[in-house]
Amino acid sequence: MFKKILIVAFILELTFVNKIFSQSITIKDSWARPASKGRNSAAYFTIINKNSFGDSLVQAISNIAEKVEIHETFKTENDMMGMRAIKFISIPANSEVKLKPGGLHIMLIGLKKNITEKDSVNLKLKFKRAKEIDIKIPVKDIMKKMPH
Repeated sequence: MFKKILIVAFILELTFVNKIFSQSITIKDSWARPASKGRNSAAYFTIINKNSFGDSLVQAISNIAEKVEIHETFKTENDMMGMRAIKFISIPANSEVKLKPGGLHIMLIGLKKNITEKDSVNLKLKFKRAKEIDIKIPVKDIMKKMPH
């Protein structure tokens, strides 16, 4: 009898923990750059962690590109800018992390088709603790909207 109570308690705890994790991370302000087939694009958004504990974005997946990587922009010792793949993005407890041009971003490498402002990009985000999140990102040409 005691074993059955422990099993039920364990299942209830897992259900509760899964519910917390599934609703703990949200995404806002998403957009991706337009680009031609065979070229690269990038996706940007804000990750909101409403939990009292940290999490990490560990993978992004999309069928629009041959390869999808989490990237950061960095400055070399010669003051040159560069980009490199990173393994994850830490999202501290009760915080937001903004992926933006010149900073953290998702690289869409080797696009399988042209993407224009009429399109959107489907992206699956995988976290260390939270449930996967599927997002549909609008393609925006922000250069068109900048004053000259």
